[in-house]
Amino acid sequence: MKKYDWPGNVRELENLAKRLLVFVDGDEIFPTHLPNYMRDKPIEADITDKSTLEDVENQLIQRTLEENNHNVSETARKLGISRNTIYNRIGVDKISNC
Repeated sequence: MKKYDWPGNVRELENLAKRLLVFVDGDEIFPTHLPNYMRDKPIEADITDKSTLEDVENQLIQRTLEENNHNVSETARKLGISRNTIYNRIGVDKISNC
């Protein structure tokens, strides 16, 4: 919740707190209780003056694979690309060695 921008400011936070109080059973709120748009944080790449588009794409794919425990299907879904694109960019051998 700290990393979320809160474009609706206090009203958005207040609305979320009310919804969580109504819909969450128990005394604790976990990340899974939050809306998807708050849980899915953007993935950033290390871009330098010499970075190519291919370098940046590969970084994003590698980082997303790591965040998803090397689950290719989940990584493809998160990035909005096909599993084949991941295999073509990174290579099957690099994914299966993880």
